[in-house]
Amino acid sequence: MKGKRIAILILVILALNCVMTASADERPKLVVDSEFYADAFGSVNHVSELYYENGAIKITFTPGGNDPYIYLPVSLMGNILCDEYKVLAIKMKAPQPGTGNLYFATDRYNSLDENKNVRTLEYRADGNWQIVTVDFSSNEYYEGIVTQFRFDAYPKSVDGVLEIEWIAMFRSIEEVKEVEGGDEEEPEETPKYPGPTRTPDFVPQKEKADARTTVLMVLFGVLFACVVSALIISILYLKKVKEAQY
Repeated sequence: MKGKRIAILILVILALNCVMTASADERPKLVVDSEFYADAFGSVNHVSELYYENGAIKITFTPGGNDPYIYLPVSLMGNILCDEYKVLAIKMKAPQPGTGNLYFATDRYNSLDENKNVRTLEYRADGNWQIVTVDFSSNEYYEGIVTQFRFDAYPKSVDGVLEIEWIAMFRSIEEVKEVEGGDEEEPEETPKYPGPTRTPDFVPQKEKADARTTVLMVLFGVLFACVVSALIISILYLKKVKEAQY
C-alpha cells in the first residue's frame, strides 16, 4: 500500500514539473524590462543618451541626426525561433508622432538590408503609454533564429525623450492584444526612406538565456532531483525492511 502511495506521489511531482515547464514556455520572450538591459544595447547611431530611470529605458537623440537607431540586446534572450515568435511589441511613450522600422537578421540571412525591414505601427505623442507592434509573419526572409534587431525609431532625430518600458516577442498579434494597454491598428504600406546607414558584418554572439529564468530552473531541477532521490531511497529501504520480515 505504501509503495502505491509513493508511486502516485512521484507521478504527481512529474506532472507538476511538466505543467511548470509548459507555463514557462508559453510566456513571451522579453528583450527589455529592467535596468539591467540599459547597458546591454548594441551599437547606436545619433543617440546622445540611453539610460534607465523610473521604470523605463530613456533615449534622447542627437540634434540634427539622420537615421537614428539602436541595436536591441537579442543575445540575452536565448533562441528566438522565427516560426514561433512572429511579433515584436514595444511598450513606449513617443516624444513625437511617427513610425519606425525594425531591421532584422537571422542565422539564415545574416545581413541587414531593405528585404529584412518591417515598419512599426504609428506612434501617438500624447504622453501615454502605448504598445507598438511589428509583425514579421509576412516577410519571406524571417526564417531560422533571430540574430539581430535594429530599431530605427524615426527617419531623423526628434526632440524629446523616447521611453521604453519593455520590449517582448509574441507568437501573434492576438497574443499582444491580451496584454493590458494594447493599442492595435493596421499598419500602412512601408514608407520609402533610406535604409541602414551601415550594415556591419554579422558575428554570431554567444547565446545567453535570461539569468533569472536560468537560476529558477536550476533551483527547481536540484529540488526535484533531491525529492526523487529521497523517494527512491525510501522505496529501497521499505523493500529491505519488508524482505527482512520474511
